[in-house]
Amino acid sequence: MKKIWGFLLLPVCIHLGLFFLAHTSFGAKVLQAALITASGTAAAVNTLNVTLVNGTSLSGTTSGTTFNFAARLKVDYFSNQEGYQAILIYTDNSNAAANPRYTGGGDGAGLVLSTATAVNVPMHWVVHTTSFSYNFHPIDPSNEFFVVDQRRPDGSAFPAGFASFLYDLNRSFGYLAAAPIANRSTNSGTVYINLAANFAGASAGTYKTNQLKIALCTLNNGQIVSVEQIRIFSANVVCT
Repeated sequence: MKKIWGFLLLPVCIHLGLFFLAHTSFGAKVLQAALITASGTAAAVNTLNVTLVNGTSLSGTTSGTTFNFAARLKVDYFSNQEGYQAILIYTDNSNAAANPRYTGGGDGAGLVLSTATAVNVPMHWVVHTTSFSYNFHPIDPSNEFFVVDQRRPDGSAFPAGFASFLYDLNRSFGYLAAAPIANRSTNSGTVYINLAANFAGASAGTYKTNQLKIALCTLNNGQIVSVEQIRIFSANVVCT
């Protein structure tokens, strides 16, 4: 009889142990970090690796209206997490860590003039599945987008708007942020981001951001619930 009771209680103990693990802050971190596969090995729930290709920095000098960055971002991603995930691209120029920090009344997206921090110029992005040079002149709204900023003019954080979606990780939402890719909705892959800055009407000076962010986020009703992975880059353009 003792053996039978021991056999019956074992699954209960295991269940309670897993319940405790999943309902503590420690347990939440552990369960979100990995999945256990059928073979018993740990598999990552989500990964995001972003590297520069065709250059070592997002920088340059321009005297024209549109500056196309020679370097581009290679984004390798994987997500196997429950819920709706997407990869977002945006600046965060009102962040305390921003240098220069935007002080104007707008959203401050793109690049900020280092000597007059209430002034900013927009950045553009486009995404492809292969790496090649790309010219943003003039901007094509069918597949090119403005880099949005996390701060909206009213001071609140941006909702996850269409223009901030780089790649969508849920097949049922594949229509978001149209781009020259037949299927943007997949849970793993590699894409390349080309970037540009628009200096139409801008005064001479150095325009910068150190808060260009690529983030793998969990979303709910168009709002960011949590940021699972994030990579931050700097960009610097001298306008003469």
